[in-house]
Amino acid sequence: MTGPPPLSRSGFDSLVAARRYWIVIAVIAAAVLGALAVSVLRDPAPETRRAAGASEEPFVAPQPAALRRSVTRVAHDPTAPEPLSIVSRSHTAVVSAAHTDRLVAAQVALALGAPLVVVPARGPGDGASASEPTAEPASDGAVADLQRLGVVRAVTVSRDDDVDAVLQRAARDGGARDVVRLRPTGGSPPTERTVLRDAVRGDSDGDPAVDPAALRDLEATGPPTAEPTGTAVITRPRGASALQLAVAARAVGHTVITTVASDLRGDRVAIRQLAEMTDGPAPEVIVGTGTLARQSRQNLALQVAVASTGMQLPGGGQLVIDPRRPHARRYITLYGVPQSPALGVLGEQSVDESVVRAREMRRRYRRAVDDGVEVVGGFEIIATVASSSAGRDGNFANELRVAELEPSVRAARRAGLYVLLDIQPGRSDFLTLARRYRKLLRQPHVGLALDPEWRLAPGERHLEQIGSVGIDEVNAVADWLAELTRRNRLPQKMLLLHQFRLSMIRERAGLDTSHPELAYVVQMDGQGPQHTKLETWAAVTANAPTRVQFGWKNFYDEDTPLRSPEATMALEPPPVFVSYQ
Repeated sequence: MTGPPPLSRSGFDSLVAARRYWIVIAVIAAAVLGALAVSVLRDPAPETRRAAGASEEPFVAPQPAALRRSVTRVAHDPTAPEPLSIVSRSHTAVVSAAHTDRLVAAQVALALGAPLVVVPARGPGDGASASEPTAEPASDGAVADLQRLGVVRAVTVSRDDDVDAVLQRAARDGGARDVVRLRPTGGSPPTERTVLRDAVRGDSDGDPAVDPAALRDLEATGPPTAEPTGTAVITRPRGASALQLAVAARAVGHTVITTVASDLRGDRVAIRQLAEMTDGPAPEVIVGTGTLARQSRQNLALQVAVASTGMQLPGGGQLVIDPRRPHARRYITLYGVPQSPALGVLGEQSVDESVVRAREMRRRYRRAVDDGVEVVGGFEIIATVASSSAGRDGNFANELRVAELEPSVRAARRAGLYVLLDIQPGRSDFLTLARRYRKLLRQPHVGLALDPEWRLAPGERHLEQIGSVGIDEVNAVADWLAELTRRNRLPQKMLLLHQFRLSMIRERAGLDTSHPELAYVVQMDGQGPQHTKLETWAAVTANAPTRVQFGWKNFYDEDTPLRSPEATMALEPPPVFVSYQ
């Protein structure tokens, strides 16, 4: 196959001439269109709003601030990225200096959907004379922020002329073509609380203390509202860094959540906000200032995953026991087997009547100890009952079927009561029997109790020996329960251990309490004269492993005398869990 015939020299010259002709035509057309574009896109802002010396350059159409996708977490750490690092670029930025003006500037930035850049220039209210404003060397950082963001328009907010001169110089050094000044008006300045509230609510009705006409003019030519990103920015509700982070988050379309909690699962409002953001997987979260920012990624991931489900425990929140405030909630429960009065008060009446009785007991404790602590009622149901006979499986325990327990578990959920499933394993092991009840343990209001008194070694019989368990077996149950809780994105679960002799839990000091999915309680469940019970209480509560709280049991028939709610809560340490048998 042959190619096209070669051009002659004259043919080649003719082709070159033709191409030059069309190139000239294209250049002329491009120049005309460019001139038209410049005239159409020229900044419509009034000339009086331009800074002195600003050049007449083509207006760049406002665009919403762009998200910097590579940032997944902003930590409260000097070596971590600054709050503005969540923003990739922004047509407009608000620039401020003095503390009070920074709050007004934050309100303006929320109204415009723009980030806030703070120049550390000192002025009135910042400990410097108004006649001697200075821009510290660190102001180079603000200039660099403006340059990185590609800011076209800078809005300076300052009531002091000298300070504003510093801000305008920083804005121009940062590349802003249009520098607009808004002077705060008189009246009470906003507070961090009101500004952050507006950032959280997603509005800017804080009525910025600036000229309304000037603000409307800026809003008319300001960036459009950013589309929601599905990402949450969580920060503490105070501090300059929190303010700047919240404003930047709003600029890129993130949802702002403020909390003082050390664990998101303990903040009912944050749980609701996260749940409203998604009906599926947990949203991406950027954690800013506060205690949360100093936690591991693994713990944060757990808290976000659980909080975003929106599930709440009886009493609210998703922490059975808050590690920061372990005595901020107490549980008052009825113990036994449903509709079997021989094994405890829980079986002395119908399930519905047990609900009424549990609620009444909760009210008694609320009246007896008026300390503002949340009181939660509940059932401790013996799911596996120690037996005097070996049974078909030879383990000296009768395992109740899940179907037999479901009515009580369901009634407790409807009534806002917490449930513990108690295991008396006989010659079986705790983990094998706990797994039988995984269907119930997948419910958020159901925890697990282990009773080593009824854990027999080979050859032992109930009531002839007091059983015991090694710490490795307990830790194996804790590992399994924590994994079940984590895998199903469940609120924290209580793991309760019965003990009235130190020998019942061998090597108790080795209890693994590292699972944030679990709240650990050791209950002293001895019976008899009060002086004996108090001696046992002192022994059981001594030398406790970390993160372990304590519970107490009152026996209607065996205790002499029965301890009152007031006397029960006067114990030291105060019990977080009390059951009645």
